[in-house]
Amino acid sequence: MALARLAIRTGPVVFGLLWAGLLTVFGLTLLASASGPGASSEWFWVGIFLIAAGQFVCMVLVADRLCRPRAPALAYGVELLTALVTLLTLVVASVRLLT
Repeated sequence: MALARLAIRTGPVVFGLLWAGLLTVFGLTLLASASGPGASSEWFWVGIFLIAAGQFVCMVLVADRLCRPRAPALAYGVELLTALVTLLTLVVASVRLLT
């Protein structure tokens, strides 16, 4: 019973870490490739979007489960700010890719 409870609690954390890590690594890879000569700025914005999405996933799926915030309003404010940055960069990247 204790092993099942441990798997239920650690499963989403491990999944969130892998998901956030992949988003961040792909974003950093796009940023590195977008900084070279002749690179387009569209992929720069996609890289920023992926990094922001990775940070948001990490905050929501991992950090909130591992350590409960003492000031939930502050934590929700930071999560909301990160979500807004993620959505803003998604809009900018979409507009740049479509035009």
